[in-house]
Amino acid sequence: MTDADGNTTVIEADFSRPSESRFTLRRTHFCRHLPCEIDENARTVTCTLCGAVLDPFAVLVQIAVGQRTVRNYEREAAALVEKINGLKAEVKRAKAAKRRAEGNP
Repeated sequence: MTDADGNTTVIEADFSRPSESRFTLRRTHFCRHLPCEIDENARTVTCTLCGAVLDPFAVLVQIAVGQRTVRNYEREAAALVEKINGLKAEVKRAKAAKRRAEGNP
């Protein structure tokens, strides 16, 4: 179960213990490690939210995947803008044709 702050409650079971102490609840913090601090001298990457020391290559991959996704969205948006502009021109031509057909220049 995860709450609004991203904390997860984990239920652990140890069946070797007596029944009244068999289950324990442990809260863990889930972090996506998005805002990072880079220490160029120590060559480390640290999450600014939870303080975890991260694998620099994993962070690089995460950034690259994010940029690839953004580029895909940008291409998609550009294609949609072109389509909208084409539809606007088509509407304009249709209105002009309608005016001509009705005898209004």
